Amino acid sequence: MISLKKALFVVLLIVGAGGLVAGRSAAGTDPPPAPPQPAAAAARPAAPGTQNSDTLSAVPSPATNPGGAPAPEPPPAPPSPKVRELEAAVQADSGNVQKHFELGNAYYDAGRKNEAMFQFQKTIALDSTFWKAWVNLATVQDDIGRGAQAYDSYKKAIQLHPNEAFAYVKLANSLYQRSNVVDAMDNYRAALKVEPKSLEAHFMLGNAFAEEEMYRNAVREWRRVQEYGKDAPEAKMAKDNIETVLTFFADQPAFQKQLQAITAEGGYWYAYEREEKPKGMVRPGMEGKPKPKVKPKAGTK
Repeated sequence: MISLKKALFVVLLIVGAGGLVAGRSAAGTDPPPAPPQPAAAAARPAAPGTQNSDTLSAVPSPATNPGGAPAPEPPPAPPSPKVRELEAAVQADSGNVQKHFELGNAYYDAGRKNEAMFQFQKTIALDSTFWKAWVNLATVQDDIGRGAQAYDSYKKAIQLHPNEAFAYVKLANSLYQRSNVVDAMDNYRAALKVEPKSLEAHFMLGNAFAEEEMYRNAVREWRRVQEYGKDAPEAKMAKDNIETVLTFFADQPAFQKQLQAITAEGGYWYAYEREEKPKGMVRPGMEGKPKPKVKPKAGTK
C-alpha cells in the first residue's frame, strides 16, 4: 500500500517558494505583495552540506563527448531589453537603490542568480532598511543551497517589517523544505497572526500537520483554505489533499467520518494516540484528545 505521505506529496505544494517580491510603489510605500502563483510540486532539496552548500549555483555535472572530453557549454542567452535598460540605469546612477533592486529581480527572472544576489546585496548596502531586498536575497540564498544564510536574511526582513505576513511565510517555506517542520509551523502561525486569512499560510500549515500525522488539524486548515479561497488554486489543492486523506482512511470508517465532519471553525487537537498497526503494514498515527487521568479509588494502588 502506498503511504499517505507519498500520496499527499503528489499534491502538496510550496506555493511561491521561489518567487521574488516586487519593488516599492511610486508613492514610497510598500504595496501588498501579489498572491504567489502555484508551481509544480518538487522533491525536497538535499540537506544543507550535502550538495551545492558552498557554491553560488547548482551546476549539473558537465556532459561529455564520446571521447570523454567535456562538451562545450551553450552560449548564454542574450540579455533581454529590460535587463539592458536596467543595467544602463545602474551604470548611469550607481546610487539608485530602486534600480539595483529591479535589476536583481530581472537577473533572477533570467536565471542569473549570482548576479541577482549581488544586486540585492548592493541594494542592502545602499539601504539596509529595504526589507524586500532582504526577502529576495534570502530567496536566492535558498535557491543555491545556502539555507543558514537565507534564514538570517529572512529574520532580518521580519525584524524590519514584523507586520508583513509574506516574510513569515517565506521563512516557513524555507524551513519546511529543509525538513524543519516544527519551526516552519511556528512561522506559519506567526504569519496568520498578521494575516488571519492567508491562504498560503493555512495551506502549508495543513501540510505540516499532515507531515506530523495530525490529520484532524490538517483537514481543518485545508477547510479554511476552501472557505477563504473559494476559487483560488490553493482551494483546489486543499480539496485534493482532503480527498487523499479520506481515501487513505477508507478502511477506518469511524475515523474517516470524523475527518469528513471537520469544518473550518474550531480549535486544534494537541495530542495524538496511535492505533494498533496490522502486522506488516505501516500506518501513520492518528491524533486524538488525551485520555483524562482517573484518580484511583481508596484502597487501590
